[in-house]
Amino acid sequence: MNFKALFKVVGEIIKDHAPEICAVAGTGLMIGGAVLAAKGTLAIDEVLDEHKENMEKINKGVEDDLVSKDGVHYRDLATQDKALTWKKTILGFTKAYGPALACEVGGALLVFSGFKCLRKRNLALAGALTSVTEAFNKYRSRVIAEEGKLTDIYYRTGKKANSDKSEWVFDEEHGDKVVPVMDDDCDPNEFGVYSYCFDEANSPKNFSKKRSDNLFFVTCQEKWCNAQLEEYGYLFLNEALRALGMPEVEIGQDVGWIFDKNNDYKIDFGIAEFIKEHAEHLDDENDSAFWLEMNCDGYIRDKIWKASREARKAGKK
Repeated sequence: MNFKALFKVVGEIIKDHAPEICAVAGTGLMIGGAVLAAKGTLAIDEVLDEHKENMEKINKGVEDDLVSKDGVHYRDLATQDKALTWKKTILGFTKAYGPALACEVGGALLVFSGFKCLRKRNLALAGALTSVTEAFNKYRSRVIAEEGKLTDIYYRTGKKANSDKSEWVFDEEHGDKVVPVMDDDCDPNEFGVYSYCFDEANSPKNFSKKRSDNLFFVTCQEKWCNAQLEEYGYLFLNEALRALGMPEVEIGQDVGWIFDKNNDYKIDFGIAEFIKEHAEHLDDENDSAFWLEMNCDGYIRDKIWKASREARKAGKK
């Protein structure tokens, strides 16, 4: 049997599951420490009784002015005897509670080691996610610039535009043109990671039958989110969704925006282009729902402490 290969495999398994192993082992040690502490408490009464008895003997010898066999008065030996008594008592406490204390400290160190290992891995994952998000956003911008938004939606979701439906769009370079539109039976939240449909189903309290009212409301909330971002230095996606009256999402408390002092309106819900394209149909009551394309920075939990500190410094100026 190749023990070297076996040890290598076992080492890899331990390395892969180090946070779980540290957490379980640390918890077990702390539980064991609590049991040992309870056991030591039962034995500590004997130590305390012996300490009390020895101290009473020393004090009695001093009060009665007793003399030892060597002719030395007890009052001259009292300090030394008390020191020895305290030393013996401390050793008794150490013997009773030392193993329990060692288990508790060792368990705590193991738990914190597992936490540190897991945190290091999470930071590495966050860095990888940020890099992928930035690369993906650049890719999307190139696709939109070259092929248009509908192609971008198709590449991301597999949803093709319906060639039987079309709408008028004003283009500054080429004037009015007809473009196909997406089917209406799309899942409201499947277009992209940060794409959400502002409609009656997702925001029943704030949605209006009039498209212009909805656009005005979303624009105001976008400005409010930018103000919050500037004040606190960061904003989570869920905070923006709550401002719109829309349901929160699982990733919404990990992703969001970090304030950029060089950009006054960093948060963009993607409605400016929609308003521009539908300038002549803002009062449409037949189709007042529209899509929001949140321009989240991605994972921000590792940046919020620094961002909030910079925001506080800027607020004091």
